[in-house]
Amino acid sequence: MSDLKKQFENLVKNALNRTITRLKNEQKEAIQNEINLANKKLNNMTKVNRASKSTLKASIKTFAPDKAISLSSFNNIKKTPSGVKVKIAKNVEVLIRGGFFIYKPVNKPLLEKNIKKQKKTKIIVTRIPQDNDFFKTKNSNIKTHYTRYKKNQYGKRDKSQMERITREHKDLLYPISKIKLPNIVFKVNENLKNKAIEYFNEELEK
Repeated sequence: MSDLKKQFENLVKNALNRTITRLKNEQKEAIQNEINLANKKLNNMTKVNRASKSTLKASIKTFAPDKAISLSSFNNIKKTPSGVKVKIAKNVEVLIRGGFFIYKPVNKPLLEKNIKKQKKTKIIVTRIPQDNDFFKTKNSNIKTHYTRYKKNQYGKRDKSQMERITREHKDLLYPISKIKLPNIVFKVNENLKNKAIEYFNEELEK
């Protein structure tokens, strides 16, 4: 009897995990049809709890921020002669007039070997105020960092002596999305609830 119970629990666990994988992929596709966020951004917002033998339950938690989303988080961004174009939804592309990129390094210990390896975050900014149905610009207070070598007593660059300089960009404008992400996630998740039982029954039959 105990062997039969273990087989049943294992069957249910595997069916739940295959179901939650299907639901996660479908959720991601449905959200990206509405708002073209980068995969990394969506993955950071999503936590999947998979079933185990001791806990026969699987779930998806999506942390959709109430605050507006930076356009730097979108999946398709390109520089043009007129500014920066961002594809913010499946069939919607917007132009930030006069837009350009600045780069914000990830904070790491300031070691010489890390300088060239530092990954930089691309940020869209502009000096032209803009406001339309899909995004607006607001005043920025973006800090960027760069490193420079100090000079030794002979006036030459001393690679052992470095300093990090911080600059605040208060003169730039920062474009943000007007799309309400929590509303999109709620709608998508409501639709997925209706499919969860259907997918689970399909996976049990495999």
